[in-house]
Amino acid sequence: MDSGKSGVAEPHVSSAPISGRHDPLDQAGALEDSEVMGEEVGCQSVAASYVDRRHIGHGQLIDDRQASCVAQSGKPGCAFFEVHRATLVTQEILSQGALTDRRNVHHSGSAVAGQYHWVMTDADESATHRAPGWRSVGLPIEHGGWGFTLEPALLGMLVAYSAAAWELAVASIAVFLARRPVKLVLTDLVRRRWLPRSRVALGFALAYGAVAGLGLAGAIVTATSQFWSPLLVAAPLAAIALYADARSRSRGLVPELAGAVAMGATVTMIALADSWDPAPAWGLWLVLAGRAVATVVLVRGQIRRVRGRPAGASGIYIVQGGTVAVLGAAAVADVVPWLSVVALAGIAALAYRSLSVPPVQAKTVGWTQMVVGMAVVLLTATGVWVDW
Repeated sequence: MDSGKSGVAEPHVSSAPISGRHDPLDQAGALEDSEVMGEEVGCQSVAASYVDRRHIGHGQLIDDRQASCVAQSGKPGCAFFEVHRATLVTQEILSQGALTDRRNVHHSGSAVAGQYHWVMTDADESATHRAPGWRSVGLPIEHGGWGFTLEPALLGMLVAYSAAAWELAVASIAVFLARRPVKLVLTDLVRRRWLPRSRVALGFALAYGAVAGLGLAGAIVTATSQFWSPLLVAAPLAAIALYADARSRSRGLVPELAGAVAMGATVTMIALADSWDPAPAWGLWLVLAGRAVATVVLVRGQIRRVRGRPAGASGIYIVQGGTVAVLGAAAVADVVPWLSVVALAGIAALAYRSLSVPPVQAKTVGWTQMVVGMAVVLLTATGVWVDW
């Protein structure tokens, strides 16, 4: 971009067409909701009042060399789109078709300098009037979240099987599925916009909420004792995660930990619904909370290594040792099984091993953690069964 005498940046507009994927850029915020190796791209929309608006015709190329926001709105039938300032731009975004050409991006502090190539196509011009695909709105993009959701439900059914366990498991899965559409609705409300995806997301959120409500209602009827107390702890943690979601900051350490730990409430609710004593019921949640903390910190370190940055090994080792120590103290107090301590010690050993060898692909990290989560569940369930 060049700066004129007025000091206002002027975008270069050329007529060189470049073919790209025909996904509407405003459907789900092509940059703001992208997930790359477990981390979401952090973006900041630049207010429209700070940018120059002009007509950009079909097939034209926009070259934004300073990574500032270029917004365009024109006569009816012409699409409106934004180029967001991104703190992280990777090949994954290119594969989505949001950007149609490679560019060099240099990240220093909060500033990003790079070259963006954007193309308008016939599909793009009409896409803003269509609702987005349901999968991009109704299904979670945080694949690791499935583990933190299913593990509490599975552990609960293994050690405290009942009709209420099934109903609470269904409710917890519905809550997890609702997070994605709720996030999109909150994000659009915070940014004072209402897109086609907003209506679709609201519909999904209401549907998932209804399923969760039915599950809770069924559990109230079939449970042999009250199970509500864990919600008093989980609700503030969920609120932290949702607050970060609404501001596209959900990949921060605190909201990641808050969301993962909150989902563990399911296992305690299932145990209490089956008339467990409070101490061991809450101990099950403590085990999964320790697993979540140890895993999230380790995975973030592994991803940093993949990107060529320091993993922060000393901090990771401290966290691993701390979780094992806490679980060990709980086992001495007969709150958690000793096999759960063994499971957390295994995660600590994995952390030491994984940080001592060359980094592996993010997909390998994800699959490894799924196996780790299953091992924690099975060892804890076995510990409950054999009373050790």
